[in-house]
Amino acid sequence: MEVSIFPTREVRRELERFVEIRLHTDTHREFSEVQRKLTGSVQNPDYVIVDPDAPDTPVSIFRGSLAPGRTDFQEWLKTQ
Repeated sequence: MEVSIFPTREVRRELERFVEIRLHTDTHREFSEVQRKLTGSVQNPDYVIVDPDAPDTPVSIFRGSLAPGRTDFQEWLKTQ
């Protein structure tokens, strides 16, 4: 999705409203535990929105990736 979905104009516009933080669980095993505690899963990818005042509690989670042309992620961002 970082190559096919994120660069689209519509998604870029939505992403500008957020601060991006990446948690690379594939190379740092201890980060998998952080992901599990935050999302209840170690599935990748997970996209999580948190409130800065309560960063341990997800506001919303989008699980999985999409094929190019799908708008599910963009629609999810719009609802946040």
